[in-house]
Amino acid sequence: MKRPHILVDVDGVLADFVGAVLLRVNRLGLRVRIPQAHELTTWEIFDSLPPECQEFKHTVYQDIKSVGGCSSIKVYPGAKEGMAALREIADVTIVTSPFKGSRTWVHEREEWLEEHFGITHKDVIHTGKKHLVQGDFFVDDKSSHIQDWVDHNIGKAVVWDQPYNRNVFHGRAFRAKNWNELLELVGG
Repeated sequence: MKRPHILVDVDGVLADFVGAVLLRVNRLGLRVRIPQAHELTTWEIFDSLPPECQEFKHTVYQDIKSVGGCSSIKVYPGAKEGMAALREIADVTIVTSPFKGSRTWVHEREEWLEEHFGITHKDVIHTGKKHLVQGDFFVDDKSSHIQDWVDHNIGKAVVWDQPYNRNVFHGRAFRAKNWNELLELVGG
């Protein structure tokens, strides 16, 4: 029997990009209430931050784009075990968007994936046009990526549940709130 081919995003699924941004915002020492990750209402983190934070968006993103920025992003709890279980039942390709303006992001992302998940560069596709990559399943947290993929592919799109995508309708896409739900979708 043919193993399913699963396309998996990184930030928002495997890597806590939101946490990395909020950590950097907090380091600025702003005297405003910074929302917790579970309080964010949009994929673009700064849209959910107080107006006083907006002027620091460029500074924070430049810091993440700099050498060591991608490497410093933490792995979500349970992601290593979830990916290991997924790789036992399916062929997995990472489909991730490069961070425009970073000279080191792609290289660091590939090192990060190999260090934390044992995934080598041969199984990583860097593109902002994820809908062009075909697979049986596509797992992502960004609503626009899900919609584009659904519009161009016949496989199953899976919205990786995050607070900022809960109020967005995703058509024929499924939703996974955790690794067990994803594994059930893929294996069921």
